[in-house]
Amino acid sequence: ETVGGAPVTVPVRTAVDLLRFERAPEALELVGRLLDEGHVTVERVSARLAAMHRHPGTRAAGARLVRVLAAPSGRAA
Repeated sequence: ETVGGAPVTVPVRTAVDLLRFERAPEALELVGRLLDEGHVTVERVSARLAAMHRHPGTRAAGARLVRVLAAPSGRAA
């Protein structure tokens, strides 16, 4: 996506990229915060991962999302 001609990402893409490419502890924390603060929903992240099923790192990203959901809420505090 672009804003004023400059490339930007939307929060769901940021969450997916974090889950795919960032080290687990940081990805879990940051994606947890995006979820806790209402920037993304589990459904949208899951749907984006499903749509990217042939991309590298997507299976691991799905597993990390499960770990985020299993973690206690309140990560943003």
